Amino acid sequence: MSPEQVRGKELDGRTDLFSFGAVLYEMCTGTLPFQGDTSGVIFEAILNRAPVAPVRLNPQIPVRLEEIINKLLEKDREVRCQSGAELKADLKRLQRDTNSSATSQLSAAQASSASVVQRPEKKWQIPVAIAAALVLIFGFLFAFVLSRRGTSSQVTHPLATTRRLTSNPAENPLAASAISPDGKYLAYADKTGTYLRLMATGETHSLLSDKFDIQFLSWFPDSTRLLLSFQPSPSAKMSLAVMSILGGTPRQLSDEGWSARVSPDGSQIVCLKASTNYGETGAEIWLMSADGSNARKIVTPPSLGITFASPAWSPDSRSIAYDTLRFGTYTNEGTVEILRLADGTKSTLVNSSDLGWGVLWLPDGRVIYVLAEANPTHLQNTSNFWAVPVDPSTGRSTAAPARLTSGEDFVDHATVTSDGKKIVFNRCKVQLDVYLAEFSSKSPRLSTPRRLTLDNADDVPLDWTSDDRSVLFLSTRSQGGNIFDIFKQAIDQNTADLLVSSPEQKQIARLSSDGSQIIYLVPPGEQTAVRQTRPDTQNKQEIVRLMRSPIQGGPSQLILQGPDIVNFQCARAPAHRCILARGEAKNYIFVEFDPMSGAQHEVLRLPQTSAGWNWTLSPDGSTLATLELSSANQQIRLAPLIGQPQRSVTVKDWSAFTSIDWAADGQGFFVSSNPSGRVSTLLYVDLAGNAHPLWKVKNFQASWAIPSHNGKYVAMPAPTTECNAWLAENF
Repeated sequence: MSPEQVRGKELDGRTDLFSFGAVLYEMCTGTLPFQGDTSGVIFEAILNRAPVAPVRLNPQIPVRLEEIINKLLEKDREVRCQSGAELKADLKRLQRDTNSSATSQLSAAQASSASVVQRPEKKWQIPVAIAAALVLIFGFLFAFVLSRRGTSSQVTHPLATTRRLTSNPAENPLAASAISPDGKYLAYADKTGTYLRLMATGETHSLLSDKFDIQFLSWFPDSTRLLLSFQPSPSAKMSLAVMSILGGTPRQLSDEGWSARVSPDGSQIVCLKASTNYGETGAEIWLMSADGSNARKIVTPPSLGITFASPAWSPDSRSIAYDTLRFGTYTNEGTVEILRLADGTKSTLVNSSDLGWGVLWLPDGRVIYVLAEANPTHLQNTSNFWAVPVDPSTGRSTAAPARLTSGEDFVDHATVTSDGKKIVFNRCKVQLDVYLAEFSSKSPRLSTPRRLTLDNADDVPLDWTSDDRSVLFLSTRSQGGNIFDIFKQAIDQNTADLLVSSPEQKQIARLSSDGSQIIYLVPPGEQTAVRQTRPDTQNKQEIVRLMRSPIQGGPSQLILQGPDIVNFQCARAPAHRCILARGEAKNYIFVEFDPMSGAQHEVLRLPQTSAGWNWTLSPDGSTLATLELSSANQQIRLAPLIGQPQRSVTVKDWSAFTSIDWAADGQGFFVSSNPSGRVSTLLYVDLAGNAHPLWKVKNFQASWAIPSHNGKYVAMPAPTTECNAWLAENF
């Protein structure tokens, strides 16, 4: 069913073309383009979701055929395929460009299928041109499959056989796991310590106590020693060490290093350094000898915002593959790159905005990488492993990629045996929940946080109601786990009230200064964004909308729209100022806006930093506080909006800040520090730069604190994580 049919609008021939595109998608991939457990969920997907790219589900699909399918499934019929004649012409061009073998088989297939298609059937209302297109496409697909049969095994390549190795509950998720090169041992770590398990019998021995809190594990080629990374203290960097499986105290190789791998010849170690606060990533790739000596930097980011993940050795120890990632506010970029150590040349193996962290180079020459994919039952992305053969001399792929695993939730931390027959990896599920705690600025300290939201969905706190009785938060609970809607929940209640629900995705929701209006961002999307073109560059911009909805109920209305809006915040009564930020290539533009009229004017311009859009408006609306990095310390920049000079507050002994929120009394800040990218520490920082740790949470993301107006409470996001080790074979 087309989007216009879902909306009950007038239909035309382009409606039939959309439905034909859905059938063609299923023919090519074996699955429906829009899925869900209920008609409501399916309708929402038809209106707002792009289907998984056909070539990801069936790599044998020609690029041109995928383009035709995408053209048929355009949600806006003004840019959809306009007629059966246009479709027929596209298909004929596709036929013309097919190789001679496929063309001859195509002719036979057309002849054999023509009688079926041309039989009159009164209940079908398909235009003649579409019927002709059906003949072409059925024939082409049949011919294409025949022409490829026997020349490549990737279409029918079976998925790996997988089974779970550990059974850790959500209260004790696995932090790291690694299979030994000889396949005899599984090393793994969780909250209780680090362990060694015999794969054959399941017999398990303790290696380290929980005081080390191991976050990464890998093996030396001789299967007698382990590389491990842990954080000596909450404010310290991730340390890299080595230890024997016979026990003893780990010996430090470097005061910083993670995602480390030993070369197959046992001579060198590659690792990440310079945390970027994005989980298992770093801003630098380093090489050192196996004993930790001769350490040198080999890869640095070419521009601001680039981060690296999962360096992996080639079987001959001459090259390194790794992820290169750029995480944007609304879009991501990702590549798998190959670095040849002898001459320093690089090549791009994979290019995908869906790339996750996780690279492995198998002994047979295939490179394993991770792709995220939409999970129709939950907003949290699912990800799985894919494999692509590589020519080691060029660093280029020699065949189309093939999917290796299938399953929900996300995968990472893969290791492989030296014979290439077994892979062990982590499969994890993370759910964000709202926690509540009482705060005292005198100490400063938090009471023991308690979980406020008790549902099975992602919940993200962003503001409080004016009476300090309820928390305003985003949640995926109401629309099948795909769309964030806006809720409030009283601090003494177990259930929440739905405030704003619509098919549009919502990102960031806060209250106006007087508490009467809910203001929220609608990010760029296929149905919600207005596309504009810059006359000078002809580059398309996706427009972000800022909306408002009365907290007492009523329809949402547009406040304003524009490109690159990344954040906004309003002062608290009796102040009434609201500020939004727009991101440009080198600057952040701060704009004051009226939430009722939409009037706006620029008030400040600051250079963009690696801290991104993390800023906060003081409760009285007078000053912006932003995060910035110096050479030695993390700093908070205070930028008055009127009449006063800017100044910086240096925070000693802490680094890698990921969020900042002003305390209710304006005398300090709640800041998240995550030097390892794995453990987030919530700090209270006063105006003199003194930092006081309040709460530590294992989390890739920031664990920010939103204070109530009276300063008595804070609302915080924290994850519930379930993570276990899995074994993959027969791939």
